[in-house]
Amino acid sequence: MPDDTPPTDTDPTEGSWEPRSRGDRVAAAVHRTLVPHWRAVLVLLAALLLLGQFLVLPLLFARAPVLTVLVVVSVVPALLVF
Repeated sequence: MPDDTPPTDTDPTEGSWEPRSRGDRVAAAVHRTLVPHWRAVLVLLAALLLLGQFLVLPLLFARAPVLTVLVVVSVVPALLVF
């Protein structure tokens, strides 16, 4: 059966959603903030993970030197990208 609905100029994925609750407004604000800066957010997250690995190294070395070597080796590819 053919579709008898007339074509529209609007994107069907776009709706007329408006934030109503505080949670909606927070979610919309976070989305508006992060989407244009997704690359910077991703790089910042990677940098924080790298820093976390470096901060864990002294504690890890005291308990398991072999794991420290594995952590250092896992950081090397990330450093090569920069």
